[in-house]
Amino acid sequence: MEKYYHFIFRGKLNKDELIEVISGVYHKEYELKIISNGTGYIKAGVDFYDSLMNIHQIMEMDLDCPFTFLVSFENGELSSMALSKCNILFPNQITNLSMIYFASLMHGEKELTNKLDAIFLDVGYEVIQTALTFIECGMNASLAAKRLYVHRNTFNYRLNAFICKTGIDIRDYDNANLFDLYIKQNAIK
Repeated sequence: MEKYYHFIFRGKLNKDELIEVISGVYHKEYELKIISNGTGYIKAGVDFYDSLMNIHQIMEMDLDCPFTFLVSFENGELSSMALSKCNILFPNQITNLSMIYFASLMHGEKELTNKLDAIFLDVGYEVIQTALTFIECGMNASLAAKRLYVHRNTFNYRLNAFICKTGIDIRDYDNANLFDLYIKQNAIK
């Protein structure tokens, strides 16, 4: 599974030096894109998170450039909006989309909720219930299938349908947390 590690930096950034720092600790394939407005992303596996935690401070010192990171499942408007909030709420830190969503809810902001509404709009009740049950069962697929009284293959089919329709792989803890927060926030409305 791959994730997007979006970042905002302040100052001048030498892309070659950034690649050198990353390649020094992460020896797998990744994609680095720097956008002209002081943002960019690294697309890499979930294991890149550990490497990023180890090099974040070193990277800032070596490159003389502060970085704010947002870990997300996608590279679109939702992440762009969340990265802006991340830079305000958690500057020079590494955080994830679910934490930014929670913080925006605490501040009474609805923009991220509206973006998530659009993602879940065309997902059927049965598929949503499957995903929710999966989370309620501690992300245990066998237990969730039993609780839903469906065959394990049926459960897997529905879970994969959720992932395909939303782009959110809730087998990842951060993504599951984001979905769970979204569902609970909608239940309060």
